[in-house]
Amino acid sequence: MLGLFKLFINSNAYNVLSNREAGYGRSDILILRKDKTLGIVVEVKRASNLKKMEADAKKGMSQLKEKNYKLDFLEGNVKCINEFVIVFHGRKAIVR
Repeated sequence: MLGLFKLFINSNAYNVLSNREAGYGRSDILILRKDKTLGIVVEVKRASNLKKMEADAKKGMSQLKEKNYKLDFLEGNVKCINEFVIVFHGRKAIVR
């Protein structure tokens, strides 16, 4: 999964953290620009079938709100915070 974020991992400008305690749970992926101008929270889901992908994306968005994974970014005065949910089923993916 982290292979998707190779651009960030190979950069000296970003810290990429996986399965780290954040907010009120464990986030899948956190990406922080070292100058604190950008923080990205990514929740990853695997759908059991194509018809459930959109519902799983909604569950992921609810999880982002419930668990408040961006809390560390807020407390660290990160200027811009983006949250994404990526849902996979086989070779299909959606991002919300």
